[in-house]
Amino acid sequence: METFFSELSLLMEKRGVTQQELSSMSGISQGTISKYRNNKQVPKSKELYAISKSLGVKMEYWFGEPSEIILNQNYSEWKDRAMNAERKLKKVNSSLGHLLECAKELQAAMQ
Repeated sequence: METFFSELSLLMEKRGVTQQELSSMSGISQGTISKYRNNKQVPKSKELYAISKSLGVKMEYWFGEPSEIILNQNYSEWKDRAMNAERKLKKVNSSLGHLLECAKELQAAMQ
């Protein structure tokens, strides 16, 4: 796991991903990612998988020769699509929340 700690920040820099973006993409809190980057906490397998997927590498990347296991050479395009999808999902969730509020108001008015 030693490779994980030494490679996480380097890969984030190489990919142009901030800690906040990685948190958003992986669903892992910024505080936890900070602990990973500073060798204060070891990720569980599901968190390691989420980080790997978010940064476009296989999980084996953290345990072997990183340059041989990068999945996505066109990472910038993939990252843009992921961030756009996340923004759309937030809009949909916001709209659903608004619709639920309207439905509750309508139900209350009908009683």
